[in-house]
Amino acid sequence: MKTLTDYEHALKRLAWRLQYRERRRAGREQGYDEEMPSPAYRMEESAVTKLDVAEQLAQLPPSGRRVIVELYLRDRTEAELARELHISQQAVNKWKQKMLSQLSQKASSWH
Repeated sequence: MKTLTDYEHALKRLAWRLQYRERRRAGREQGYDEEMPSPAYRMEESAVTKLDVAEQLAQLPPSGRRVIVELYLRDRTEAELARELHISQQAVNKWKQKMLSQLSQKASSWH
């Protein structure tokens, strides 16, 4: 069974990946020596609970929820999940991108 720390770690990883993807997409990726602006919120300061995580995941469609849980919370690869679900790896990737987009939109509406 996952602990609160495991869920916080998974959310931080998810947030980091979303931020990295946006920086890369915008073409403004910064070097190691450049100081990054601090985010408007800090995960450490917010009270992230299992209920918060479960609530956000519950709002996703069942197939999308499974993809996110398997890839991010259980550290499975897209290829492993594709074989298990009998779909292509590209389909898993599309589900992942779609669900990350939905989570990102919901996260931006929290503020």
